[in-house]
Amino acid sequence: MQLYEKGKIDLSDVLGKYLKDIPESWKQVTLLQLMQHNSGIADYREQKGFNVSSDYKPEQLIQSVETLPLAFEPGTDVKQSATNFLLLTSVIEKASKMSYHDFVKKNQIDYLGLQQTYFGEDLAKVKQEDVTTTPNVHQTFKKDKDYINPSETTTGYVEKDGKLVAAPMVSATSLKGFSDIWASAENISHWDIGLAGGVLIAKPENRDIVYKPTKLANGKIVPAMAGWQFYATRV
Repeated sequence: MQLYEKGKIDLSDVLGKYLKDIPESWKQVTLLQLMQHNSGIADYREQKGFNVSSDYKPEQLIQSVETLPLAFEPGTDVKQSATNFLLLTSVIEKASKMSYHDFVKKNQIDYLGLQQTYFGEDLAKVKQEDVTTTPNVHQTFKKDKDYINPSETTTGYVEKDGKLVAAPMVSATSLKGFSDIWASAENISHWDIGLAGGVLIAKPENRDIVYKPTKLANGKIVPAMAGWQFYATRV
């Protein structure tokens, strides 16, 4: 949407305008259809052998689904697919002449001053205090200014055989553009204010594209956009 407001892309542009080495059935899918998850393109996460903890190159993920037929005619239904957003990252790179990582960091993370928001690939740079010797007791912040406002990652848990065990680590490259940014709850709130208030997307009619229910070409209305679901009026 930021590139759209800068006149670098149009939401009605077809994918084939930016990416040449893709299946023919994908080339007429529009950027808006990718955003709305109504492209019909298969989700690489659902393919045999995909492991969220493994490292991948974008082309490897694309290759895992490029021979599969579309699930439906683009624009007629909605089904979330991480492949849609992976393709959009390539469009962003083509249109901005920057890496997806650098474009988002410059125009959103740094622009809003989000100090606890990182791409997965940057998490290794985050200073985290070792509290294993004194569990859950932080002391370093009293001596080192870099730990006063810490950005420590949490551990997720899943239930297995009736017990909670640590969830598999998410690779920095397995969910590019779909789930590869980590942020504190406070930073998410700040980003949301920037989005809803017009700091990130200036024109109200363009914010409406993000917030209003998706109306498909066949008239079907879906209360979602870009993977977000809005069932009530935002205040």
